[in-house]
Amino acid sequence: MSMAFILIKRNIKLFFKDKGMFFTSLITPAILLVLYVTFLGNVYRDSFTSNLPNSLKLSESIIEEPVKKTL
Repeated sequence: MSMAFILIKRNIKLFFKDKGMFFTSLITPAILLVLYVTFLGNVYRDSFTSNLPNSLKLSESIIEEPVKKTL
């Protein structure tokens, strides 16, 4: 086996052994997505609708799909 393969295998084992690092690596993208949607959702929606061709008409319900809250 090459030295690179041995080091990669070792680092993968260490990564999955450390539960804190594993959990953090899974939750971080979700946090970033929530922050992006929260603060840049309007900018994204405006740029999306401004770049649509004039011949294509989308319903407002498609663009601004309401989030259904479940209790």
